[in-house]
Amino acid sequence: MKYITLILVLFVTSTGLHSKEKIIDKSGKEPKWVNALQKGYIITSAKDNDIESAKAKCILRVKEQIVNSISENVRSKTEVSTSEETVNKQISTFLENYASTTTGQTGKTDFVQGISITKVEDFYWEKIQDTDTKKSWVIYHIKYPFSQEEMDELVASYKMKDVELSFQLNKVISNIPEMTSVEEISAGISQLNSLKSSFVDLRQDQAKAGVSELTSMLDNMEFVVVSHKVGQLEYVLQYQGRTMTYGKSPKVSSECATINNVKVVEDRVLITYNADYCIAQDPNNGIDVIYKVGSQKISNRFRFDASDGKVQLDVKDRISIKKGEPNTIEINLISKFDNPFTVTKIELDLTGAGLSVSNLSSKFNGKGAHLLKIESNQKIDFPDQGVTSGTIHYKSDKTGEMGRQRFYNAPYSVK
Repeated sequence: MKYITLILVLFVTSTGLHSKEKIIDKSGKEPKWVNALQKGYIITSAKDNDIESAKAKCILRVKEQIVNSISENVRSKTEVSTSEETVNKQISTFLENYASTTTGQTGKTDFVQGISITKVEDFYWEKIQDTDTKKSWVIYHIKYPFSQEEMDELVASYKMKDVELSFQLNKVISNIPEMTSVEEISAGISQLNSLKSSFVDLRQDQAKAGVSELTSMLDNMEFVVVSHKVGQLEYVLQYQGRTMTYGKSPKVSSECATINNVKVVEDRVLITYNADYCIAQDPNNGIDVIYKVGSQKISNRFRFDASDGKVQLDVKDRISIKKGEPNTIEINLISKFDNPFTVTKIELDLTGAGLSVSNLSSKFNGKGAHLLKIESNQKIDFPDQGVTSGTIHYKSDKTGEMGRQRFYNAPYSVK
């Protein structure tokens, strides 16, 4: 390992003052180390308007010199093409984070974290005044201990941390094609954003590219319907055909439907809702699903036809009843929706005993006018003409749901 002399002096001499400048105050007798070189110490100085500001500048210069010292050792082992400025930026970033990680492990105050005026072994300051302008300033000198052993420890820690960060970067990027959950994608974005700020070389570009790729995966997530009938929706998330799990339930809403339940089962999301108050065949009917992943939103609208599977019937024109053995009853039905249905029973509230025919299985195919023709052996004992109300019992062939439809004041005639 290449060692360097840990003595770098930035100073402003107190001797050789211009004839118009004079010392108007100082901390004491000037020590011999001021403006000198001494092994195992960083000796530096700074100029500012007051003592505290000049003192703070000195501490900053100590940190700069530590960075320069580590940089010289690191660059001797790294690519020649890596600029000193680039390495120094990376080391500065490392030193900013170094203390918090090592302090927790060792239980002691880390050296870098402890770079402060309290660690200064000695100091000396002078207050100078320009005799013409009467403007004054302070030159502050400090003697700060920084041994070769301390520098070696920081260099070793930096190199170890650098290898660890590279490993983390490569691990996240190589795992992108294998990710099968939104949680993994979100964690990957967080990790790469954190790593991105730790690098100032090509690895920063790699981290940025990884963040862009993962962000694009979220932006292009697909909602694939497994099944959807009015009232019940089941879907999965997919990216380029790869099913993605997500343990969090989405925010689900609708302009017309009432959301009953949202449940995540493995890779599927089950949503049940009530669409009774939705307008049939309204193109705006839909279930809105939104996921919030970090600062991003993944959303989709699952449209539905509120009339899907529904049956709505009415009686048109006169009901015709022909006497015979058996009697024949003809009813003109109007179906509002384009859904197949089966009439299972007819009840006519005719004067007297009325008329009821059960066990029907008259199938009709969807929207429009249909002629229901049924036979009955029931005795006809009511006026030959008049009006009647009644009930049509049916089954939706699409959903299997049973229902009944009332009608009122339909004219009828008996022949």
